[in-house]
Amino acid sequence: MKIIHLCSHKKGGAFNVANSLNDFLIDSKIDSKIVSNDNLPKLGVFINYIYSRLNLKFYNLDRNYQFSVDSSLKLNLRYLKMLKPDIIHVHWINSGLLQISELISLGVPIVWTLHDHWALTGGCHMSLGCERYHKGCGKCLALNSTIENDLSRKELNNKKKYYNFINFVAVSKMSYNFAKSRGVKKIELIQNNLDISFKTKKLKKNKHIVFCAVNGDKDYNKGFNLLLESIEKLANKGDYKLILIGFNFTKKINIKYESYSYLNDRDKYYHILSNAMMLVVPSFEETFSLVTLEALKLKTPVICYKNVGASDFIQHKENGYIFHDYTPDSLLEGIKYFMLNKPNFTTFEEVSTNDTYLDMYKKIINNE
Repeated sequence: MKIIHLCSHKKGGAFNVANSLNDFLIDSKIDSKIVSNDNLPKLGVFINYIYSRLNLKFYNLDRNYQFSVDSSLKLNLRYLKMLKPDIIHVHWINSGLLQISELISLGVPIVWTLHDHWALTGGCHMSLGCERYHKGCGKCLALNSTIENDLSRKELNNKKKYYNFINFVAVSKMSYNFAKSRGVKKIELIQNNLDISFKTKKLKKNKHIVFCAVNGDKDYNKGFNLLLESIEKLANKGDYKLILIGFNFTKKINIKYESYSYLNDRDKYYHILSNAMMLVVPSFEETFSLVTLEALKLKTPVICYKNVGASDFIQHKENGYIFHDYTPDSLLEGIKYFMLNKPNFTTFEEVSTNDTYLDMYKKIINNE
C-alpha cells in the first residue's frame, strides 16, 4: 500500500497533521510520502499559482477572506503519476500544487481531510459567517461581486461534480455538520491528534498569554485585532506578556510582547506553551485549530470562540473557556477567568486517530 499526502506548504496545522500521520505510517511499514511544492519544479508551481490568480483579476477581492481558485495548467500531474500511489490523501492543494480534476483523472481513491472548507465552497477557505453557499454561492462577498453567476458559483458547481469520488474526513463536529449541510455523503469524523514527546515540567506558570497563528497579523479570520482590543481593556496589562508565534510583529502596543516568526525548535515551542498562563485562539472560524490540542495536552487552558472546531475538547471553565459573542468584552471575560482561576484537566480525554486513518485506507483499497 502506497499513500501520497498532498500538502502545499511544509508549515502550519495541515502539514503538522500530515507529517505526524506520515511518520506513523512509515513506522507501521507503510510506503508513505508527503508531496509539497518543495518537491516540484519551482517554475511550474509559480506558473500554476499565477494562472490561478488570473481568474481573480476581474474582481475586487476582499482581503479579509482567504480565497483560492481551483485551476492549474497540469504542470505537476506527471510527477504524481510517476509515484503510482494506491491512495492520495489531500491535506491542502492550493498555491499552485494541483486542481481537483487532476486528482480525479489519476483514477485512484482520494481521501480529503478538511483542514478548512475550501473544497466545499465557491473559493473561500472559511466562510466568515457568509451563508451564500446555501444558495449555490454567487454575489460573493469575498469577491465583492454583485453578479449571481460569478466565479464563486462556477467554482462551487464544478466542485460538486467530484464529491462522490472523494472520501472526505471532518476533523471536528462543526466541520462534519458543515459538510453534511453541503450534501456530502461520503464523510467520516476523525479528530486530529498529535504525539507530543515533550515532557512538561511542574513549574509555576508564567504570566504569559500566547497567540499562535501563521501570518496571524494579516489573516483577518485569526482574530489578532480582536485580541489586541481585548488586551487594551485589561486593567493590569503591565503584569502580563503577550507571546506571538507565527509572524514577525514589530508594532508598538500597550503590553509587553515577544514575537517569533516561526519556531522550528519544537521543544522551545512546547516549552512556551507549557509554561504559559493561557493560549488564546480568537479565530472567527476554524475547522480545528491544532495548537488548541497541543496546549491542552501540555495542560495550558485555551480561550476560543464557539466556531473553533477544537472546542470539542474544551470543557467550559475547566480546561478552557468558550466565548459566544465575537466581541472584545466577551473574549476578555475568558482571559480574566484564567487569571483568577486555576484550570482543571482531569476531564480531558485524548484520542488516537492514526490507527483510524490506517483502517480507513485498508477499507478503501479492499472496497469495503
